[in-house]
Amino acid sequence: MYAVLAVDNAIKYCIENDFMADYLKKHGSEVMSILVHEYSYDDEIRVAKQEGREEERTENARRMKADGIETALIGKYTGLTEAEIASL
Repeated sequence: MYAVLAVDNAIKYCIENDFMADYLKKHGSEVMSILVHEYSYDDEIRVAKQEGREEERTENARRMKADGIETALIGKYTGLTEAEIASL
């Protein structure tokens, strides 16, 4: 995981260059844990939003198909393939 490596390198850099060195020597693992968790949390939120958009797009396509709208037009506005629309 790149985030862990980046945070670890940043902590080492700060210690080597005497930015909050005493604090980071004592609490570096806590800082690492918090920053990596925050990064992971942000990723989880981003993925959840993306999944929500995909579900909404599929639901819109389902409604359009039920209303008799042509598959090509549904694909144009939802970005779904013909196979994905046919499976709805």
